[in-house]
Amino acid sequence: MAADCTHPVGFIPPGPVESKDWNQKLADFIAVVDDFNVRGQRDQINHPGFVTEFNFCPYCRHPIDRTGLLTYTQAFDHYHAAKAKG
Repeated sequence: MAADCTHPVGFIPPGPVESKDWNQKLADFIAVVDDFNVRGQRDQINHPGFVTEFNFCPYCRHPIDRTGLLTYTQAFDHYHAAKAKG
């Protein structure tokens, strides 16, 4: 299965994410979390869920090379820095 496996690098609701999509989907998810943090104080809205960063592929157990992939904390810092500029 290792030869056919796409090795997802993490889970961002609603599903697993491959490395080529990780940084963009994480940035999109951070925006959803920020919206939840603001609107959730006055409106009852659903929780956006949680991000899970994999160290090993959940399908074939191959180690994941996370070089070039943002962590949740880094993406959150980038988002707030960009928001403060604009």
